[in-house]
Amino acid sequence: MIDLDALFAAPSPDEIAAVWDSFPTQFSADRFRLVGDPVERDGVTGQLLEYFGHGLRLYGALFRPTDVSSGPLPLLMSNHSGGDWCEPFDPENHPFTRWCWELPRAGYVVLGAGYRGELMGALGRSEGAMEVFKGEVSDVLNLLECGKALPYVDTTRIGMWGFSHGASITASASQRSSDVRAGACLGTPGDACFAGFGASARSWIEDMVSGKSPEDVLQRTSGAQLGLLHAVFWPLVQGSATVQQTRYEMIARTPRLFADHTLCPLLIACGDGDPGYQHSIALDAALGAAGKEHEFHAFRGVGHSISGEKVAPGARTPWDVTIEFLNRHLRPSSATTSVGPIPTKTWTAHRGPPR
Repeated sequence: MIDLDALFAAPSPDEIAAVWDSFPTQFSADRFRLVGDPVERDGVTGQLLEYFGHGLRLYGALFRPTDVSSGPLPLLMSNHSGGDWCEPFDPENHPFTRWCWELPRAGYVVLGAGYRGELMGALGRSEGAMEVFKGEVSDVLNLLECGKALPYVDTTRIGMWGFSHGASITASASQRSSDVRAGACLGTPGDACFAGFGASARSWIEDMVSGKSPEDVLQRTSGAQLGLLHAVFWPLVQGSATVQQTRYEMIARTPRLFADHTLCPLLIACGDGDPGYQHSIALDAALGAAGKEHEFHAFRGVGHSISGEKVAPGARTPWDVTIEFLNRHLRPSSATTSVGPIPTKTWTAHRGPPR
């Protein structure tokens, strides 16, 4: 029998400290190279890349202004949501990809990691297995070291942003690298191991103990959420991991528990209809309790996906909030941006709950 009360008990300070001490602290630009032919589109050049991180061959993509003579330019690490990033050169494929192409027009160099175990365009699949919210943090920080080696990058102006899985990666990476000067987290499912996402995490375990597979528990779901069940809870249900070992994995994937280590200002933005809305509130509260500089924006009537096509004139959107925040910290002389609005509807921002 699995002791679910022990599994989901609040982590102790000693447990949190032990997990923190186990995280990697050394990152490097190991065998970084651009591969394939560059793709140029409307003044922006994109190119696939390869690098190695902690022994894994990993892939990603670079997006930069074609003309970098005005450099050095600020660098943005862009962290995509769960699942494979199959079409990094198709800006109509996903709003995240569109942002990667649009941000260089606002004066940024953009690097996106494909993450371990994920399919990355024509290059194939990065080595390793998807860990969800854990090893991917190291993948991004190793790629950041690669970005610092680019001659047209200003290493004093490095930011990071991400959506969903990428938002949790951003929150965690902002705790482990002093090179990150600002981080934007959109729709952060950063408490999924303890609180669940759309359903309680405890109910996931109960369903799997009753005989359901992770795929049965999360029907019609793929990507990060399903990967989380496989990486964290399935070994426990199968008897190959203990409650103590599973708690380590849960704690390691919960950035609010390490909020006091945050090293830069953070933006937390989410929709109030997001299944992970409470995760963003918890992260906001943890940052506030730790006295860390941050902003919290919630958007009424918005679910987990906070991107799209059009917006009513004059409406402030998550995209506006994000680019304004990044510009303020990384390009303070830029009051506006040439990047167009991405979201779909008229959103109204409101403040988070009082701390």
